[in-house]
Amino acid sequence: MGQLKITWTKSCIGRPKGQRRVIDSLGLKRLHHTVLLGDTPTIRGMVNKVQHLLQVEQIEEPKKPTRRRTRKSDVETSEAPVETSEAELNS
Repeated sequence: MGQLKITWTKSCIGRPKGQRRVIDSLGLKRLHHTVLLGDTPTIRGMVNKVQHLLQVEQIEEPKKPTRRRTRKSDVETSEAPVETSEAELNS
């Protein structure tokens, strides 16, 4: 899942109160403030309500290389417990 880089570019003066609430809920504090938010349907809907006041960029996360799993038998042989006899424990 990617992220959205959202920058508040235009003032809310003269706009409906609901649009100001959306700006606040996106976490924007002042003009030209930028936040990074997850690219979810909820965030997309909020951005669409006030898209005329924002600048939005989509940031793709680089894919992480997959880790190779070791075989279970390799792990067991390398970490086998050492058994001790009773005679060694008593001495």
